[in-house]
Amino acid sequence: MSWGFFLICAATSALASPAGQIDSVTGSPNVAIETQGVARTVAKGADIFENDRITTTVDQTVVLLMQEKTQVIIGPSSQLLIEHFVNGGPHRTTLDLMYGLMRTWVRKKIGDDDSFIVKTPDGVMGVRGTNFITEVRRSQDTTVHTLEGRVVLASTAAGLTDPAQSVVVGAGQTSSIRAGAALPTPVQSYDPREYRDNLNKRAPQFENAINPAQAGIPPSLNFPNGLAKPKKK
Repeated sequence: MSWGFFLICAATSALASPAGQIDSVTGSPNVAIETQGVARTVAKGADIFENDRITTTVDQTVVLLMQEKTQVIIGPSSQLLIEHFVNGGPHRTTLDLMYGLMRTWVRKKIGDDDSFIVKTPDGVMGVRGTNFITEVRRSQDTTVHTLEGRVVLASTAAGLTDPAQSVVVGAGQTSSIRAGAALPTPVQSYDPREYRDNLNKRAPQFENAINPAQAGIPPSLNFPNGLAKPKKK
C-alpha cells in the first residue's frame, strides 16, 4: 500500500465523526480493525467509526463505548461491523454481529423516530433501550438472551413491526433463529445461573466483563439474575 493511499484513508477518518471508542481490552492489547478493505491495529482509547469491522482473537474481549453511551462488549473469536451510526436527531445505529458473542446495553431510551438495530447472518433485532446478549454460532443460528428490557427478534427488518413474523424477548427470556427460517423459536425463560456458568466455561473473559466482582460494580446495580450493569461514565 502506498503512502499516498494511507494518507488519504487517514484524512478520511479524521473528517468522520467517531461512533465511539474502545473503552477497554482484555487479553491481547492490539485490536484488529478493517475499514472498507483497509486494515489497522488500535488499542484502548482509540476512536471507532462507521464501517469499522472489529475482529477479536481467541483470548480477547473488547468493550466499546458508543457516543450515545451504549456499551457493547465483543467476546472472543467474534466479528462486529459498525454498519451505520448517526448520533443526534434522529439517532440511527445498525450493528452487524457476523459471528461470535456480543452484549449490548442501550442506556438511552430509543424514541419513535430513532432506531437501534442489531443484525446477524440469521436475523434482525430491534431495540428500545435494553440489555441483552447475542450469540451467532457457526452452525448458522442466532440466540438472544435478554437481561433487561425487551428485544424484538425477526428474520428480516420488515418483520420487526409485524407480530406475526417476530417475537418479543423480555427480561429473563431467550429465543433463537436459524439461517433461512421464517420465524424465531418460541420465547422461553432461561436459568440465569446456568447461563452464566455456561458463559464462564466458554468465554471467561467475556463473562468477567459483566461480572460485578471483576468490574467493581456495586451490588445495588446487579441484575436480579446475577448479571450486572456496567459502571456509569
